[in-house]
Amino acid sequence: MRKQALVVGGSILPALLLQPLLLPLCSALFQCGCTWQHHGADEFCNVRLPKPPHCPWCDHGWWGWHVPWAFMLAATTSTMFFSRRHWRGQPFAWLLLCLLSWEIWPMAFGGVCAWWWRYPYFLSWRL
Repeated sequence: MRKQALVVGGSILPALLLQPLLLPLCSALFQCGCTWQHHGADEFCNVRLPKPPHCPWCDHGWWGWHVPWAFMLAATTSTMFFSRRHWRGQPFAWLLLCLLSWEIWPMAFGGVCAWWWRYPYFLSWRL
């Protein structure tokens, strides 16, 4: 029972943490103008401008948000579970790896999206 609770909790926690961070993450990765939900969300996103470039995630509607969210959720949750066995005796190292995975996977997937859709900005670089 304890193991099942850990699996369920370990799957739900990343989902709850990732959902409110998607719009600020979008803005940090693509400099598009998205912000927190209570500050206007995608109201200032460049997808609302008539001319491109348009944000790769916001420009693709439902798919543009749910595919990155599902990928990042699966990647961070997998990192949490598969690294747990390896770092069993070192909980601090395991926690650090899990926190780093919250930075590494979104940046990796955001870079792939920027490259795939030929978006000219990624992080603070002009591509």
